Amino acid sequence: MRTIHIVLVLILCLLHSACEDDPCRLVSCVNNGICVDGICDCPDGYSGPQCGIKDLCFDVNCINGNCEAGLCNCLDGYGGVDCSRTLAEIFASQYIANSDCLTGDYQVVIEESTSNNSIIIRNAGNFGANLEFIGIALSEFEWKMDSNVLDLGNGVQLSYEGNGFRNEADSSLIIQMTYWENGQSSVCIENYTIN
Repeated sequence: MRTIHIVLVLILCLLHSACEDDPCRLVSCVNNGICVDGICDCPDGYSGPQCGIKDLCFDVNCINGNCEAGLCNCLDGYGGVDCSRTLAEIFASQYIANSDCLTGDYQVVIEESTSNNSIIIRNAGNFGANLEFIGIALSEFEWKMDSNVLDLGNGVQLSYEGNGFRNEADSSLIIQMTYWENGQSSVCIENYTIN
């Protein structure tokens, strides 16, 4: 009986010392981390002593920018969720427009220009599709037109300037333009909805 008692004590001592020697005995890894020699080996996208810190930029691909806190911070001239589009490209589309200076709807086309962040607005103010109004995209939500003069022929000149804002929800544009025609000015609010 004494021999059995000694053997049991030896087995318990061996088991106890084996448990004390397990470096992962008190280590708890989360997010599918695995303990190796007392240290959590974390899966891609997680870090920290217990794999509890998520890298918010792990799966974020910013084509023309850098990820910060899970969102793309785009380089100048680019926009969109992944910074893949030029600012001018974001505005380029066919629109149905209406103006508080005119009655009825009309078609407006915004095209991307070859100049840096420039856009060409065709038929703004319903002055004709061949007239090109030049704007600069300031961000993916705002653009402006500096003062420009267009010669309409027959001694008539049209001066214009304006600012435009894009609604993120539906990509509609609200544009305030000031026109000067033969010395008379008028401020018009134009609404563009993607056709």
